[in-house]
Amino acid sequence: MGIEKYLWDIYLGGPWERHSPVPFKEKIKAAFPDRRIFDPEQRSAQKIGNWFDDDCFGIQHSLTMIAMIPEFPGSAIGDEMGMFYHRNNLRLFSKSAHEAEELVKNNAGVFQPLEELVIIWPESVKPVYAKKFLSHMGYIVENPEAAIVLLKKVFVKYDKMPREQK
Repeated sequence: MGIEKYLWDIYLGGPWERHSPVPFKEKIKAAFPDRRIFDPEQRSAQKIGNWFDDDCFGIQHSLTMIAMIPEFPGSAIGDEMGMFYHRNNLRLFSKSAHEAEELVKNNAGVFQPLEELVIIWPESVKPVYAKKFLSHMGYIVENPEAAIVLLKKVFVKYDKMPREQK
């Protein structure tokens, strides 16, 4: 699925801004004024109770994800990142169990971190034991400014792709 096939360029995952350990949504939006951004907090479906379907739809149809790790347990961000990671690795998940097992067995590093998944893990978020696991899924940064730098590199790459590859 190329950039032309996505409805949104960025999915803003994580807690609502008022519950976030550091403000991130407005900074991301200001850094990318010309990009299409899916912000669950701004969607009417979130307010009328259809939030799960809306989140899944947004994740499925977004090129990149910024994921803010919250300071509270029970957040849906782990699930959101898992769905995003899975969607971007369908080349492996679409194979039979036997074929996939052979690929994993014979090719160390089949699963690589996605440059399209940028995880903001502020220093204030504890405990840090999950950081190692999440670093296999995407790139971890400490603040929104670092996330913006990484995401700009991703967009440069996608913007340079020939139209037929998008």
